[in-house]
Amino acid sequence: MSEELPTGFSAHDTLPEHTHTALLELMGQGTLNSVDSIGLRLHDQGLDAIMNLRWTTGTGKNRTSHVRTVFFAHRPESQLPEFSIQPVETFLGLKMFRSSGTNHVKVDVQALDGVDSRISFTSPTPESARHLLMISSLSLNHLPEGLSVFGNHNGSITWLEDELIEGQARVKLIEDSIRFLDPIVNTPDLGRRVAHAVQGTYAMEEIDRLRKANTSTARKQLLKFVTRSEVDQVIASTPPRQIPKTIRKRAMSVNKLSLVFCCGLTLFGLLIGLYVLIETINRGSSFPWESLFFLAVGFVFMIGTIGCIGWRRYRLKTLHEGVFIPARIIGIKATRNAEEDNVDHEVEFQPTDQTIGPLTLTIGSDAARIARRLKHRGGETTLLIHPSKASSSHWSMADPAIWLEGWVTENIPD
Repeated sequence: MSEELPTGFSAHDTLPEHTHTALLELMGQGTLNSVDSIGLRLHDQGLDAIMNLRWTTGTGKNRTSHVRTVFFAHRPESQLPEFSIQPVETFLGLKMFRSSGTNHVKVDVQALDGVDSRISFTSPTPESARHLLMISSLSLNHLPEGLSVFGNHNGSITWLEDELIEGQARVKLIEDSIRFLDPIVNTPDLGRRVAHAVQGTYAMEEIDRLRKANTSTARKQLLKFVTRSEVDQVIASTPPRQIPKTIRKRAMSVNKLSLVFCCGLTLFGLLIGLYVLIETINRGSSFPWESLFFLAVGFVFMIGTIGCIGWRRYRLKTLHEGVFIPARIIGIKATRNAEEDNVDHEVEFQPTDQTIGPLTLTIGSDAARIARRLKHRGGETTLLIHPSKASSSHWSMADPAIWLEGWVTENIPD
């Protein structure tokens, strides 16, 4: 391993926990199975890492395995906007990182330095991405052949079209990546300057762009964002509250289609089971094992359906009639569970009422960033709990609670 690494890198068996979490947040699709052949080098602003990744996408017959060698310039305080730089011919070829997401649009950079049309530069915040180029003096025309780049607040990651590379090819990937990205990964205050160049946060810039676009796709994407005014509306209103559509959608992780599917399978199993049972009895046939099988399927899905409906009713009552209680964030821990660009984090809250024990909620990546900022500022916040728990002397860890502040788009730091 040492012969394949430039000066300063050393071989390691695992990534540091915070770097592994950042890598998961850069993943756009699939499940990361393993990280190996790791080389690490400390950097004033973070860490440089070369590694081989193995991950899978799809399920069942559509399950596909992938391997890729990547270089990751981990800069946890970079404050960079999300962006991707790729050769056009490979733009749709790699579906691992978030750059393949539909939230990216082309950035207008033709007037800057006559960018080669064979290079694709995209971002969900094109104005900030354009300022990134102008402030950093990064030249897209100097993109090494076959190199693709994806960056965000975690830093920048690069890869080649080849799956796994070894020997001097790994060294060249590192050297080409560092040479090309030098204006970005080695400029400490670049992200701060880019963030200040455009009014509002990156998240608010994306919302403004989607509102101006006003397409069906844009309106669908807007439902993912919860604004400060919507949360304030819920906090200020008295029960029973009117809940904005975005908050209701965020709170209901089990959607109506899932319930319809479960109900359909329940009816199918029960009806087929009863039909087979009746036919068997009428014909005087042997014991109706087939009937029992379909009835069992129906009962299993009926139990699941009842559970989903009960959970939704509990959640809705929490939204409409719940009670806000003051609490403080006392702990944040990343898990290894990831879905698309979200890594699950477990956040521990201690209600101000000391008779109620601490409780843990599972939240996504953006909410975890909000939680960390709040924790550094003292951690004071509020939780929305079910009205039946308002006078409880204890808190069951299984009881659902809602942390609205973790959904506020304006709270997401750059």
